Amino acid sequence: MANQKDVESVIAVYSETGIFGVLKNEEKNVEDVSSDPKIQVYACGVAMKMNNLTENDLAKGVKVAPISFYEIAKWQKEGYIYLRL
Repeated sequence: MANQKDVESVIAVYSETGIFGVLKNEEKNVEDVSSDPKIQVYACGVAMKMNNLTENDLAKGVKVAPISFYEIAKWQKEGYIYLRL
C-alpha cells in the first residue's frame, strides 16, 4: 500500500448532493485537504446551479468544474483512476 509521500496528486470532484460537503460551513474539513498542494477539490457546476449555490458559497480552495462527468473524464484521460465514494 502506498503511503501519502508516494502519491503524486489526488483530485476530488464533488457532485450531486456531495457538493454540500465543500461549502463554507464545512470549510474546516475542506481546508485540511485543500491546503495540500497534491490535492485539488472541485464542485460540480451543474449541481451548484440545481441547488442555487454560487462560488461564494464554496469553501476556500474549492474550484468549480462546469460539468462533473466531463471533469472526471478529462482526468481519467490523463491517467487518473475514478473511484465513486
